[in-house]
Amino acid sequence: LVACSAMAVGCFVLAGLFWWIPHYEVVAPTDKRIALDDRPAIKVRVVNRGLFGGTYSGVYAVDGKEQDAVAFPLGGGDGREITLSLPAGVERGPVLLSLGGASIEARAVAPPAFVVAPLQVDPSPAKLGDDVVLTTSVKNTGDIAGTFGGSLTVDGEELLKQPVEISAGQTKDVTYHT
Repeated sequence: LVACSAMAVGCFVLAGLFWWIPHYEVVAPTDKRIALDDRPAIKVRVVNRGLFGGTYSGVYAVDGKEQDAVAFPLGGGDGREITLSLPAGVERGPVLLSLGGASIEARAVAPPAFVVAPLQVDPSPAKLGDDVVLTTSVKNTGDIAGTFGGSLTVDGEELLKQPVEISAGQTKDVTYHT
C-alpha cells in the first residue's frame, strides 16, 4: 500500500512538472487545401500548452524534403501563426507537410480561374441612347471558389464592375445594364 501511494504521488509530481514545462502543439487549419497560385502557402498555429515560456524549434519539410528551420519564443499558453510555403514545382494532389513532430496532410489545388463567354448585347444592334443589357456567363475552372472581378471595360476604361463569387466548377451569368 505504501509503495502504491508513493508511486501515485510520484505520478502526480511528474504530471505537474509536465504541465509546467513548455510543450508545443502545431494546429492545422480545418481547410487544408493550398491554392497553387503565385505564392502557395498554408497558415498553421503553434501553441505552447505549458505554463512557462520557451523557444519552439522545428524543421519544416514538404513530402520529406527539408525546406527551412524555424525557431521563436512562446510564452506559457501563447500561440503564434506561421506561414508554411510550398516550393516551386509542387503539382496538384496530396502534399505531406511536417513541422517538428507534427504532420499535416494537405492538398495542392488549382486556384480559381475564370473563362468568360462572349458578351451578348440586347438590343442588337444598339443605337446611341439605347438602354443596353450585356450578358455573359463565367465559369470557374479552378479547384476552389473565387471572386470574378467583373470589370466591364471599353477602350481601357472601366465602365461597370460587378464582382461575383463563383464556386469551383460552377458557371454563373453576369449581366450589366448601361
